Parts: sequence; structure tokens; C-alpha cells
Amino acid sequence: MRDDTETEAQTEIETGAAPETNGASKKGKKAKKLTEDNADELSCVKDLNGTTYDGNTETRWAFNPKDVFILGLDELIGEDDPLFDAEVETKLDDNMIKSVARDGVLEDISITPRVIDGTLVPCVVDGRHRTRWARAAKRPLIYAHNIDAEVDPRGAKHSANYVRATRTILGRAKAAKELSDGGRKNADIAIDLGCSVSSVENFLALAAAGKPLIDALNKGTIPITGAYKLAKLNPDKQAEAVKETLALAKESGTKAKVATASAGKRRAKGEKEASKRPGISAVRKILTALKDDEDIQKALSNVEPVDFLRWLVGDITDRVLPSEIRVLLKKRGKKTEE
Repeated sequence: MRDDTETEAQTEIETGAAPETNGASKKGKKAKKLTEDNADELSCVKDLNGTTYDGNTETRWAFNPKDVFILGLDELIGEDDPLFDAEVETKLDDNMIKSVARDGVLEDISITPRVIDGTLVPCVVDGRHRTRWARAAKRPLIYAHNIDAEVDPRGAKHSANYVRATRTILGRAKAAKELSDGGRKNADIAIDLGCSVSSVENFLALAAAGKPLIDALNKGTIPITGAYKLAKLNPDKQAEAVKETLALAKESGTKAKVATASAGKRRAKGEKEASKRPGISAVRKILTALKDDEDIQKALSNVEPVDFLRWLVGDITDRVLPSEIRVLLKKRGKKTEE
């Protein structure tokens, strides 16, 4: 079992302390491709095992991250070079640096040989970010394999990126649940998934959501932000809210909306007070009156359907509704009950 105390200590690293590059000069050097004409004139670097780097595709190389070259970052190259990547100088993700500091680089990078100042050196094809994370985390070891000479580096770079395409929200929710079930703390899961702790909380809520909400999310009939909010309701209210939200959206011909940030703040404030479910007869009279009252219809068009439904079932107080709606509903309620 992992020591949680040790984990917390490891994640408190100074992510900005290590250099971004390997220290090589970027003044006018040009990385040349290895050819038969220059192969015999070259000096070669050695990996951490003392093996001379020769571009062999059968060897699993062990390098210090500072000893592999990220072309475009460590050495100047043109945009037409197959190894050029416009995102190579993007800001590093602190969570990923912490993950590498804790677990190391779990997947080998791929490299190809290039000639720099008469020396044959390993240059990154796929794994630029992993190499940068390892440097920033001060990890002394990164494993690499050489791509075949026939492989186009540009194609290898992009195909590898597409294989690691972003998971779906439900896929990330499932991953968060598996990690949580395994005893992982939310802060650790955030590092594992490269997100915030609040996102982890949303993923875990979504992983426990009922089938109606999951189906609606899969079909795209409820937005992700709305799904997060509905996922935090208890199962019965969640199913009812999903059904009513979709029905109201279909009737109005608009996309289902759940709750905005401001509505969420109002709801949180309202929930601190005791809520009371409106009387059934009063609600029926009010809803009947709404069909013919244009003022109330106009006012209600600005109310989130889920908030209105939660008020109807007594889950929250009427403070969640705009003041003009409360006045109209109260006034109409009194008229219908007289």
C-alpha cells in the first residue's frame, strides 16, 4: 500500500525550479538527418547504461531527460521540419509534472537520430511533453525506443497523439470511480487525470448517476455542465428532473438548460432555509392559470426549469426564483384560492 504521507510530500514539488531545455545553445545550430555520407564522421552519445547511441530500433534506451533533444525547443529548426511542433513551448501542466514526479514517465518516448555539431544525438518524435515534465520534475530517467528509418516522423507524431485522444466525459468519470474505489484520494485522482479536485467531484457524481441522465448525456440532449448538477440530486429527484427538463426543452424547442452559476448560488442560499412544498391544489390552480397569463409566461421564460421543478417538489424554497416570479406566483395563488 502506498504511503499517503509520502505522496502528499512528493506532490508539493517546486514545478518551476528545473530548466525547460537541456541547456543546449539555440544559436544557429542545425539538426541534420543521419545519412550514409556522414555516419562515419560522427561522435556518439551514450545512454545511462553506457550503451553507445546508434539509432538501433531493437534497443530500449535509457536516457536522462536532459540528454534527449526536443527540436524546436533545444535546437532551432524550421516549421517545415517533420519534428517541428508549434505547441512545444506551451505552458507545462503542474498536475502532470506532479504525476511524473510521483510515478515517473510510465510510457516510453519515441526518438530518431539527428546530427548536431558532428554528434549523433537522440531527438524526440513522440513524447515532448513527457520529456519536459520529466525535466521539470527532476526525474533522472526516461526510457525511449527508436522509430524505424522508414517511418515518417511527422506521421508517427500525429498518429500517437490521436491514439491518446481525450477521453469522453463518461470515460473520465469511470476512471475517477475506479481510482476512488481503489482508495485514491480526490487530490491524487486530480493529478492522475490532469484536472482539478472539483472536476474529480463532478466525475464521481456522474459515475453514480442514474440511467436516464446517462442516456441523455450520451445523446447530447443535456449539456455536460447541466449533467454535473443533476448528478448531485438523489436518484428519485434526479430522474424526475431529467424527465421534466427534457420535456420542457422539447416543448419550448430549445436545448435543455439546467442551472447557471448565479442560479446555483441562489439555490445554495435558499437551501440553507427550511423549504416547504406548495400545496397540491394551489400548484394545480397556479399551473392552470399560467397557460393564459402572458406576464407569468414571460417571467418564467427566464427561470431554469430544474429550479422551478425543485421548488414545486419542495426541495428548495422559492428564494431560488426571481423576485418578480415570486410576487406573480404568490399573487396568482391567492386569486385562485379565493
